[in-house]
Amino acid sequence: MTYQYIKYFPKPFLEDLIEGHVFPIVGAGFSRNAKSDDNKPSRDWDELGHYFAEDIVDYKYNGAISAFEYEYSRSKLIEKMYTALKIGCIHPDLAHKSFAKLPFQLVATTNFDYLLEESYTHLGNHFCRTIIDEEQLPIINKDIKHLNLLKIHGDLSHPSRLIATEEDYDSFLTKFPMIATYITNQFISKTVLFIGYSVDDTDIRQIFQMIKDRLGKLKRRAYTIRINASTQEINRFTRRGIKVINIPISHEKINYNEVFSKIFDELNNYWTNNIPNNATEEDSSLDLKLAKIHSTNISRLSYFSVETEDLPYFKSNFFPIFYKYGFTPVTPDDFLDSNDNYIARVQSLINISNLCLVDITNSSNDRLQEIEFLIEKVIKSQSDFHLIIAKNIDNPFSKNNFYKSINTIREESLDKIKSRVHFINFDKKLNQVDFNELENILKSISDHVYDQFDSEIANLFKTKQYDIALLMGYITFEKSLRDFYKDSRFASYKLSDRLIKDNIISSDEAPILFEVRDLRNKIAHGLNQNKLSKDTVQQYLEFFKKIQDKLVSEHKNSPHL
Repeated sequence: MTYQYIKYFPKPFLEDLIEGHVFPIVGAGFSRNAKSDDNKPSRDWDELGHYFAEDIVDYKYNGAISAFEYEYSRSKLIEKMYTALKIGCIHPDLAHKSFAKLPFQLVATTNFDYLLEESYTHLGNHFCRTIIDEEQLPIINKDIKHLNLLKIHGDLSHPSRLIATEEDYDSFLTKFPMIATYITNQFISKTVLFIGYSVDDTDIRQIFQMIKDRLGKLKRRAYTIRINASTQEINRFTRRGIKVINIPISHEKINYNEVFSKIFDELNNYWTNNIPNNATEEDSSLDLKLAKIHSTNISRLSYFSVETEDLPYFKSNFFPIFYKYGFTPVTPDDFLDSNDNYIARVQSLINISNLCLVDITNSSNDRLQEIEFLIEKVIKSQSDFHLIIAKNIDNPFSKNNFYKSINTIREESLDKIKSRVHFINFDKKLNQVDFNELENILKSISDHVYDQFDSEIANLFKTKQYDIALLMGYITFEKSLRDFYKDSRFASYKLSDRLIKDNIISSDEAPILFEVRDLRNKIAHGLNQNKLSKDTVQQYLEFFKKIQDKLVSEHKNSPHL
């Protein structure tokens, strides 16, 4: 992806983003990017005030929402608010949908509408849990795949919790101290990003001022995104302690909806592509490194979308088969991430995997939502991304019924994806799995993937990426050894002894194997200080080819069982 707007974001902010340390707060201005049935933008806070002022007799405009409540009651205020905010008549558009793809675990909003909830529902890749009342705060959401949406000012479904009038704002800190404390904790520990925010929110300003008074220069930086901000506007935010990320747009007529959509898409791509590599498994670490330092659709990573409690079963029964065919099974549990970055890690792994297995035997909503996200990738993917779905053996539903149950599937896309969506029957309780079918699927995909490695190595030589060419050559070499010895995870430190014993290499060639394996490890862990030459890598690749040819010859004469 070519970045157009990332260059305007400060590096410290981007570092916090990929570490999962950004706390977004969405304000009323963002709702103007919604799609309205009457093709008119939603009202901002000032326009909302004028809208209520129209119904107050002999009223000079000043705090019209408070005056309206005083004249006509709280219940009438709520009723009119539904109409004023076009509830049911405005819907998420490009900017909202792109924002919802950002893998935040906690989002806050001061808006009364339901555009964010609709955005997450439309996206369908994770459940949105709305937090309105203080009594919800002590209840821990144990599913880290869920997004928590904190509605700071409440919403129209909770009239007593709504923060709309001057009295509401003035009493916020005393009436809802736990909500204020929760937000304060986020301001202290996270980098705040305001989106569509006005500096006029009294309660937010009070919290900001309190943190500034207590922490002074130690207060974390807050940011806001603006388009073509004037000097006066930048200064206004700066006085409030908020740094403006100013995006200059030269077009005379700016489509803010499209611009913000592209900004969020770029942030999403940057985040998931640059998430820190802290894999606990060496194979996972190597494949992630290859994906990050070399842009290619060739990947042996296989993402497993399974319940955490079922993971030991899959590691014991499924992972060895994937290793056998040269794939690297990976789950979010293989990484030392904080919960704040879990969704980002999941998206990153799915994006760079060429194969995914999903267990739908539990049929949880989360799993079905994740399937929709994966199906969408199958449709949009320009690579050979494959999806394997493990379904109940006694479940009568057919493939066609499955396709119809996924609302992202379009008729014209069915033929395109059917060859890349596979089903296997599975019953964990009875330990019944159609492993023969699974092996047939994996062998077919593996043959295709590894056939591409040779051409990819040739491309790497053309671009003088010799160290990466060596890594990919070593991967194909290991695959040949697995095929020959029928051993999914042979011990590499005993490899030379095994090859000498089977007359694959001579004892004189053993040092070469030690040498190239050591070099491969240094490259994989970023420890190689010397730039490899074309001739050196070519010699190693020829050494691999010699062994691979010998393996083929030995297999024909005396196949290993």
